[in-house]
Formats: sequence, structure tokens, C-alpha cells
Amino acid sequence: MILKHAWPLLVSMVLLPRILGAEEAPFVVRLFPEHQTVRPGKSPAFTVVVEARSYLRILRLDRRGDLNDNYAELRVTQDGKRVDTPVAISDPGPVDHKDDYVELEPGQTITWAEDGFPKLLTELPRGTYTAVERVRADWNAPLVESNTVTFEVTSE
Repeated sequence: MILKHAWPLLVSMVLLPRILGAEEAPFVVRLFPEHQTVRPGKSPAFTVVVEARSYLRILRLDRRGDLNDNYAELRVTQDGKRVDTPVAISDPGPVDHKDDYVELEPGQTITWAEDGFPKLLTELPRGTYTAVERVRADWNAPLVESNTVTFEVTSE
């Protein structure tokens, strides 16, 4: 009986991803530009900057697309609802504990381009959307969210 009632607590504490608030996160994620317009069939193009607030050991999300596809996510919403798009398969390969991590001192950054892949944002219909970048420093680390940006898919 105790196990039955403990299950929701276990799921919420261990199995579901935890998102850190800005004040407790060891790094800050910024997404640029704050607004852009794209044509139908094109994907928005963002720049992601991760800045360490304290010593940070983070996966090389700027160098390995397979790691980026799995540990950084562009979450897109429209009118407050998550937008579902087709998703390509992108499994991460083996991780080398020396070459696939970088150690950042406070104030140091890593940067990469973000087009939403493996989500196929080229399939989005006309409209206005918001997006945040959600980043994990490692496979078991909590998520840290960026600022919110907007983009508009216009008619041709």
C-alpha cells in the first residue's frame, strides 16, 4: 500500500526532468535573435549562448550535433500550447569523457547555431510562435531554460 502511494512522488522527483530556476542554475542560456521572420518551408535560425555562472563541466553541444540533438531542445509553442512537428531520429553516439566535455570557468561561454533539428520546423504553417532553448549540461543534469523569443512564419 505504501508503494502505491509513493509512486507519484518517485516519478515527480526522479523520473521527470527537473527544470532549474534562473537563480539556482549553474549557467545561463540565451537565445538570439529575439524576433525573426521566416518563409514557409524554412526553419528559424537562432544562436544559443551558454554562460557559466560557476565552474561548469558541460557536454560539447557546440561540436557534436548528436549530443546537441539530445541534450538541447528548442521548445516551440503557439498561443501557449506546445507545437508538435515531425521529428527525425538522432540517437547520441558514445561519449568520450575527455573529448566530449568542456570545462568552463565563471563568465566563459560556448555558442552554437540552433534550427530546431531534429524537429522539422520547416513544416510549420503560417503564424506566430514562441521558443525557448532547454539545455542539460550532462545526461542526468537538470534542464535550464533560456529567454523566450518569437518568430513568425509568413506567406511567401
